[in-house]
Amino acid sequence: MNKMFESYTNASSDQGGKVSDQEAARLITRAEQVNNSGASSFRNRKKTAGKQSLKALFDKDPAAFTPESKKAIENYLRYGQLPTASARPEANYGRTSFSRSNPNIRTGFAPNFPPSPSQPNGAVPPAPTTPPVTVPTAPSDTATGGRRRHRRHAGSNGSGAARPSDLLPSSVSVASTTVPTSGRTAPSPVAPASVAPAPTSPPAPARIPPAPTSPPAPARVPPVPTSPPAPARVPPAPTSPAAPAVRPSIASTVVTPANVRVGGGVGTEGPYGTMFIDWKSPKEAWECHWWPQQESVAGGDPNNNLYAVSGPLDKYDQLTGKKAREYEYKHNRLAKETGNAYRWWGHCNHATEVVSVLPEPKHPVTKKLPNGKTVTFSELDIQGLLVKVSPGLIARVDFKGNRFNDSRRDDPNDPAPDVFFDTLDQWTKEDLLITLDLDRTEQVWNFVYDKVKAWKSTKPPEGFNASGLPTDGSVTYYRAEMEGTGYPDKKRLYLGYVQRNDRNEVVAKSWIKTDKSHLNPDFMWRAHPVGDVMNKANWKQTKTPSNPEVDPQIVYDIYMESLA
Repeated sequence: MNKMFESYTNASSDQGGKVSDQEAARLITRAEQVNNSGASSFRNRKKTAGKQSLKALFDKDPAAFTPESKKAIENYLRYGQLPTASARPEANYGRTSFSRSNPNIRTGFAPNFPPSPSQPNGAVPPAPTTPPVTVPTAPSDTATGGRRRHRRHAGSNGSGAARPSDLLPSSVSVASTTVPTSGRTAPSPVAPASVAPAPTSPPAPARIPPAPTSPPAPARVPPVPTSPPAPARVPPAPTSPAAPAVRPSIASTVVTPANVRVGGGVGTEGPYGTMFIDWKSPKEAWECHWWPQQESVAGGDPNNNLYAVSGPLDKYDQLTGKKAREYEYKHNRLAKETGNAYRWWGHCNHATEVVSVLPEPKHPVTKKLPNGKTVTFSELDIQGLLVKVSPGLIARVDFKGNRFNDSRRDDPNDPAPDVFFDTLDQWTKEDLLITLDLDRTEQVWNFVYDKVKAWKSTKPPEGFNASGLPTDGSVTYYRAEMEGTGYPDKKRLYLGYVQRNDRNEVVAKSWIKTDKSHLNPDFMWRAHPVGDVMNKANWKQTKTPSNPEVDPQIVYDIYMESLA
């Protein structure tokens, strides 16, 4: 509980170092767990140990709690009142295991993870007929018969078609911005009662070359087998020696602050006003597959599901003798019959982490097996292995904006334009890649950007009716153009205005939607690497790995061979 409190009061949190109502709900949940614990350390104590620990934290630093969280804590300590269902305890920015491995991002957001008390993503989806398997945290796409990558997590209708937020209506509108005080959380799937053994041997489909820049149409998925039985806890896999890898001659792939804007256009005047950002990260964004958790064919497709026979983890097991595929099948698989509401669940936040700190795998890698045969890991297979170990390569995450989870309490216009443009101005002084969740609904679709240009002006943008706004220079109009090398079809144009008084205080603000601009993103984040990610010593397993059967050291050797 102390560690949770420390992570929530970290200065980099969404609440500026204060415990939010969502985080208070998690602390209360933890207190209840301690109260009901059967551990020997609590056997001789009354079932109030958790409440006493929480009271001690609260009494020690009441100023560390927001008014909403303070009220929730007081109601629990005085009357035993538990948080309501709307205060879901755990937020994430995807559908994998980011919050578990990175406590600094436990405020409310979620890339690629569904909503629930232990996962972030807004309104809880309707319970499927077949209970979904609990998925590890991470900001995904539907499958085609061929190779799919981290395009989008699948539209709300389960297709790869553009969602409403991606369309550009001809009408011009202004979205007023009201920043909600509460954080976000997302629901997570419930683990099934039992897990059926993975299918024995569906033939492996042919490996398909990298997908084209534009996302392919989703494949029609055949019916899937019955739901699996409850996952068994698999102990952490022992390390296993791997063949020595060739270290590539890469001068520097570590993302480090440069404090220099690239481009030289800052301060120049143009048709959009004064340019204040002209940035390109020296680390190029690329497209990593997001590996959906729902089956596209019975037992999984090796080009899309990590748990499929002949997929990345199956090949890894052949090489190491471990049971990574079996663990993934039991813990991170969703059957087709769970429905379209779950088709966007996947590993897009982990795929984003991989893109943020590592170069793209370059070549297939062939390994000799103990039985004398060989197995070849394609570039796509290597991406799948990297997705499983990426949390250990991330030191911390910066996060701005509140993840949208529930239309009854969340503002789709958050983050506000002043927060968004100020954050861009700060983050582009460094080299770290910037990720946006482009979906303003419960779903999360992360895309990585490596280029930003931004302008500010006292003149409104073309196509916007500014009548009613003052013309005394107190209103600043902002424009940002963002591109990601790995996602050429996801270029973004954002417009907004901010009015400030003579004390530079924001008195009005709003996003501007024209027939050429896009709706605001749901949230923005960036990942900091643990250090030199080309150093094998930094490839370590986290305390709560996404798949304990996958050894980061072995993955490192395979990955480095692919770069050589």
